[in-house]
Amino acid sequence: MLFAFDDHSIPWRHNLKVTLVQADKHPDNPVLRRGPKGAPDHGHAILYGTVFKDGDTFRMWYLGMFQTGL
Repeated sequence: MLFAFDDHSIPWRHNLKVTLVQADKHPDNPVLRRGPKGAPDHGHAILYGTVFKDGDTFRMWYLGMFQTGL
């Protein structure tokens, strides 16, 4: 597992402790569903999505693939 942050690369780390925490599955999984047939994300999504808030809207970045199989 690659964790991009550690206790030494974060500035102002006084009294900071970085720990890994087990993720909880959202009760309505999957949060990200396949797109409609012919959409760029019809097959599947790869890589983890990045969610950010833009005003009152949540947006998600991910890499969608149109292939349904490898």
